[in-house]
Amino acid sequence: ITRGELENAARLYEDLAPEQTETVFEQLKTASSATRKAAAEALHRARDFAMAARLYELNASWADAATSFEHAGNFERAGQCFQKVGQLPRAAAAFERAGQLDQAVALLQQTGDKAALADLFSRNERFFEAAQVFRQLRNTQAEVEMLRQVGGHDPNYVAASLRMATLLEQYGHHERALGVLMPVVKASEAGRRDPDVQAAVLRLTEGDAHDLLGDAGDLDVHLQRGDAIGRARHLEVH
Repeated sequence: ITRGELENAARLYEDLAPEQTETVFEQLKTASSATRKAAAEALHRARDFAMAARLYELNASWADAATSFEHAGNFERAGQCFQKVGQLPRAAAAFERAGQLDQAVALLQQTGDKAALADLFSRNERFFEAAQVFRQLRNTQAEVEMLRQVGGHDPNYVAASLRMATLLEQYGHHERALGVLMPVVKASEAGRRDPDVQAAVLRLTEGDAHDLLGDAGDLDVHLQRGDAIGRARHLEVH
């Protein structure tokens, strides 16, 4: 390494046993910064990306360390290193791959890139949160696409259905809006008790919804939610 023969160094390193590679690392910890940098390059060629990343960390070469950790599949450490050099989008992507979504979300919020944030939520099936961001972006078509994917098991199901109904009502599709809300009332105690849902149903039925709310189980819903939401995708936004 000190002679600059990195290819030879890489080949010799590849023949070492695991315990010997750790010995090499301990020796390099006390070497000069230039020697550690050259050693990291040699280890990269030997495809020991994790060890190369550790050497780059010793040199505080955070960007190189981050890239090496990515190659090694250690996305959490990669994210930490990218964060240290202010590469927040790459840090967020690394944390997402590490399964640390809250950290990824926090970093994207710092960047102010709402489109990237919405895409992250969508990729990870956090559809209601994605819809909220698309609403901030005034992208109604994308918001509707996200809302329609919020399932009945989701804790945001009532809120998503109410927002969908509000959009449908806004564009004059009253029957479809009611078709979205009534399955919620029928299947969900929270939906039946929600004052905003009650108010929307009353408004959409022009005040004749008392019996519907009281005996939702017997309601013959002519417009099922799936069909209603599916057609809502074709809302024309003026």
